This record gives sequence, C-alpha cells and structure tokens, in this order.
Amino acid sequence: MTRSNTPTDYILLPAYTDSEVETCRFVIVHVPPSYKAELTTRLALLQPLKADPYLSGISFWDGSAAYYTGYGESNEPVLGENDAWVYVNLTVQELEELPVSEQRLDTFELKLTPGGFAYFSAFTKYTSGEFWSGQFSIAELCGL
Repeated sequence: MTRSNTPTDYILLPAYTDSEVETCRFVIVHVPPSYKAELTTRLALLQPLKADPYLSGISFWDGSAAYYTGYGESNEPVLGENDAWVYVNLTVQELEELPVSEQRLDTFELKLTPGGFAYFSAFTKYTSGEFWSGQFSIAELCGL
C-alpha cells in the first residue's frame, strides 16, 4: 500500500475507538466514481436543512468503510500527521492482509455534518464499543 498523489478508488482516513482492549489506526473506504456520486446526492439532501440551528447532522446506513488495527508487516504508515485523508494505491491481496479488529463490527454508518463534512462509524456487536473515522470534506473528495 502506497500513498497516491492522484485520485484512486481508495482513501485512507485516521480511525479511533473507545475500546479498552483494542486499537484502530485507520479506515479504508472504497470510493469509485459511483460512490462519489452517491455522496454528492447525500450532501444535496443536507442543504435545505443546514440552516436549522438544532441540526447535528444526518446518518445513513453505509458499510463502505473497513477498520484496521495496523499497517501489517509489509506496509509503512502512509497518513501524515496533518492529513485528514489520503488516496492510496493497494491491491486486493494487500487489503486482505491488513490486520482487522478481533471484535465483530456491526451497525455501519456514514454521518454528515451541517458543514458538509462526513465521517464513518461502526459499533461492536457484543461489547457496545464504537469505532469511527476522522472527518473529511465531501466537496473536496468529490471535486465539488
């Protein structure tokens, strides 16, 4: 897995968890053009509501994000300290070899904020732990 300076079908974001027994280093999201179009549509749904001072955001069921506990033995970290997200080049084999949580994740969501940012979240099936990604700008990702 390597960082890309040009758009690819995958982005990597920082990730976090409230789990006392595990860590979560990053999220990889598959973002082909069809998914970017879907994000653009979802952002448009938010526009009529964003003037409401009580709106904290809207949520969608979305399992596009995969949560990883580390980079594995053959990969160096690609996310810089000041990066909100980066495009990455990776193969299916590299993706399958990345270490994942030992806890079963369930209830995957994409949450949009009134400011046009989004983040992913997931909950563990049996322990009520939460995993979530850093925020990213939908407009920036989709070239709006």
